[in-house]
Amino acid sequence: MRWDGKGELERWQLVLPDGSPVKIKQSIHQIGFSQDYVVIVDTSFRTGIEQIINNPFPNNKKFEEWLRKKLDVMELATTPVYLIPRDLLTKGQKSGVSDRNEDVPTVTVQKVEIPLEVTHFLVDYDNPEQLITLHAAHTCAWDVSEWIRAYDDSPYFDHKLPRPHGMEQSEMDISRVGRYVINGKTGEIVEQKVIPEKFIPDAEECKCTWGVALYAYLDRLPSALYPTMPPGKLDNIYWISLGLWKDLVSKFMVDFFKDYPSREVPLEELLKIAKTEGRPSSLFRMDTSSTESMKIADSYEFPPGCIGLSPQFVPRGDGNSSTDGYITCTVWLNNTYEIWIFEAWDLKQGPQWKLSDSSLNFGLTLHTTWLPTIGRRQASYNVPVREDYQELVNQKRSQEIQDLFDEKVYPHFEKELKSI
Repeated sequence: MRWDGKGELERWQLVLPDGSPVKIKQSIHQIGFSQDYVVIVDTSFRTGIEQIINNPFPNNKKFEEWLRKKLDVMELATTPVYLIPRDLLTKGQKSGVSDRNEDVPTVTVQKVEIPLEVTHFLVDYDNPEQLITLHAAHTCAWDVSEWIRAYDDSPYFDHKLPRPHGMEQSEMDISRVGRYVINGKTGEIVEQKVIPEKFIPDAEECKCTWGVALYAYLDRLPSALYPTMPPGKLDNIYWISLGLWKDLVSKFMVDFFKDYPSREVPLEELLKIAKTEGRPSSLFRMDTSSTESMKIADSYEFPPGCIGLSPQFVPRGDGNSSTDGYITCTVWLNNTYEIWIFEAWDLKQGPQWKLSDSSLNFGLTLHTTWLPTIGRRQASYNVPVREDYQELVNQKRSQEIQDLFDEKVYPHFEKELKSI
């Protein structure tokens, strides 16, 4: 689908070269784009009925466990990637013409299979000679859409071990970071490199990549030159990993991934590492300028008991270098909540500023954004809330719901609209 910010949505039906429709088996967690392509990835961030059911039978633990096992399914062993030529996205079907006999136009896409699972990815804007560069976090043997339930047991059978209900579960293999160069016309992978290539416990790349989760990068060129243009090539990407934690390892995930086909760290060794020392959360910078240079160029390990999340690159002045700026992230440590600021060109020296306040209290934070200035909304596009919702309110046939919208909802948005 495409929207120009003013009118109706346009839509196209994506089909494979044999004419069959593109079918998503897991989820579309992100969309990437280059100069000539839209890139859609069938990510391993699964969504389904198993995410809806949290504690349906609180008095029947065994039945809940059985139901969860029946509903949970393994992620795909490889990741489908669909490459959509942007020049084929000419005139789509408008969303407001459903009452007309207008067919949705089809667009033929190339399908690529990337090895291992992918949750987050980035794409270089430049695609010289139709070569697309894709950067991916491989969340191996890790169901990031799962969380620790009230009935989850520890594989260590330690009843004194805290069970942080609702928190992400630890991964069951070391994560990896990949760089792939793909021919957009043929779908052929012409270059690829994955870090770490092999598990060596003392190697830096094997210390940093436990639970690679979120990224940051220079996402726009200096505002004075090109206010909305992304850089053509991503030569440095910052990643945060969650680490490996004994109290976040669940017996359910151990059993679920015991036969994981792409395992790098033997399960017994992983459980031993988690039990004896764990692995810290890390912030690291990947040199992604080429497959030959692909390596961890700088890194920082968070202190024991501390997890860093939500990295954000903040450029310094009008600097146009991918290291000329700062990395901010959220940190939870000893029941305090803080925002840490790193100098992007030297992560290893640690945070240079730590911001905190007694009123600062946040949960598990994820994605972020950064704005050079804060101002009033400039767009004129508006869908009136009353017009948009009243038909649904009428269907409820409830005076209580009608009063709620009349007294609280509609006045709030109508007042906000007048102030713009």
